[in-house]
Amino acid sequence: MGKWEEKRFDDIVESNLIGLVRSKKEQSDDYDIMYLKMNNITNDGNIVHSNIINVNVSKEECQRYSLKQGDFLFNTRNSVELVGKTGVFLLEGKYVYNNNILRTRFIKNIDPKFINYQFHSSIGKAKLEKIKSGTTNVAAIYYKSLKDVLLLIPPLNTQKQIVSKLDALFARIDKSIGLLEGNIQHTKDLMASVLDGEFGKLGEKFGKKALNDICVKITDGSHHSPKAIEKGYPYVTVKDINNKGEIDLINCKKISEMDYAELLKTGCQPQKGDVLLSKDGTVGKVAIVDFEKDWVVLSSLAIIRPNVDILKSEYLSLMLQTPIFQKTAIGLKTGAAIKRIVLRTIKTMEIPAPNLKEQEKAIVKIHDLRKPLNNLITQQTEKLKHLQSLKSSLLDMAFKGDLV
Repeated sequence: MGKWEEKRFDDIVESNLIGLVRSKKEQSDDYDIMYLKMNNITNDGNIVHSNIINVNVSKEECQRYSLKQGDFLFNTRNSVELVGKTGVFLLEGKYVYNNNILRTRFIKNIDPKFINYQFHSSIGKAKLEKIKSGTTNVAAIYYKSLKDVLLLIPPLNTQKQIVSKLDALFARIDKSIGLLEGNIQHTKDLMASVLDGEFGKLGEKFGKKALNDICVKITDGSHHSPKAIEKGYPYVTVKDINNKGEIDLINCKKISEMDYAELLKTGCQPQKGDVLLSKDGTVGKVAIVDFEKDWVVLSSLAIIRPNVDILKSEYLSLMLQTPIFQKTAIGLKTGAAIKRIVLRTIKTMEIPAPNLKEQEKAIVKIHDLRKPLNNLITQQTEKLKHLQSLKSSLLDMAFKGDLV
């Protein structure tokens, strides 16, 4: 199969070029040239035409920054988790790319897809992890570090054999992943219809009340952005609430005791039994605070404290998750650049208002209806993880020489 050599990234590069900057004023559908951004490079190494925008470029710029099929693209600046995304450009049409992306064209006898696959192997990811620099929010991989990354390079025919095998295997796996993702979404839609059905029945039977009338507190989190430190008091944002409604106090930002004491004055500390509702970013996430701890939340979250004499936290949480409520919330979002739900809107939004005994019945009924669907989602998600792990295993095999 030929000898594999270890070569520096810089040794296999013919040319490199960082993309061009275009302000929002220079972005419009009236222009002809498409502008590829870092969000167009996916985590699994593909380059996609999604949410693409067009820009105005001169003839000289178009020639200098144009993309052609086979160009290797490297995301040089992003969040810590996403910096270092790579992909091979294979789209049709006239594209340029922005300054968070490095365009690389390799020397002869180098298949860009082989390099792309290598960077997505566990070994490749580990090498990129070592050369990341920056803060917790913004990270970079500079070429002065990237150029010295060592890659395993077999003869071109071996590269092409490996790429061909991985392409075929991944196509089959991706088809299975697509089917599973479709099944998961269908199951979630069924769960949503269960919630909507109960919302409608309860509303007809018991009427509805505005949240402001059945809660003792509805307030924003903190509008401040204190400096993050390595150890300190948890400072929770929308990103720290997962899709299961769990709050991550371990991996969230931490702030100093001084900042924490100052933020407490703004009333942004939740207490056990409160319900959090995201109103910025991923609008509509819901979480119940089921623990007591010293922590604060950002203004992207609303703190809703039910009147325990007339409203159960779990019931409130379920009602806030219903598609009926969510669609209403999305329909009432305000703001141009950043979409959000304002606090006064949350206060006036209505949910069905039975007594506590009927709320408890509704909670039990909804859980009973959702349990088999939740179990099905869990099973499907495990299969999905297995297929994704299989892709990682195949990549590792490829760069140990086990696929040729």
